[in-house]
Amino acid sequence: MIVYKNKRFMQIGLFPDTDWVGDADYVVPDDSDIAQKIIALAPNFDIIESDDGNIADVAAAEPAPVETVPEPPTNAELAAAIAELAEVVMNG
Repeated sequence: MIVYKNKRFMQIGLFPDTDWVGDADYVVPDDSDIAQKIIALAPNFDIIESDDGNIADVAAAEPAPVETVPEPPTNAELAAAIAELAEVVMNG
């Protein structure tokens, strides 16, 4: 399993336990407990590094806040805005 510092990961059965892409931040054995924890927690985990810079463990993290998108205007609100704009254009 390839793991990146931004919490993305990739796993492919053809090349287990290797950096087949060539730009991995970490390589974790596919059948390890850490790999299973990453899959179970993704993307809400923090990487705990060992002294040698490898992944020692992962810990659950709070989910990132979800950005709320405002509701789109209704057809009536759009019609009122168009009418107001037409009034401004026609009068001046």
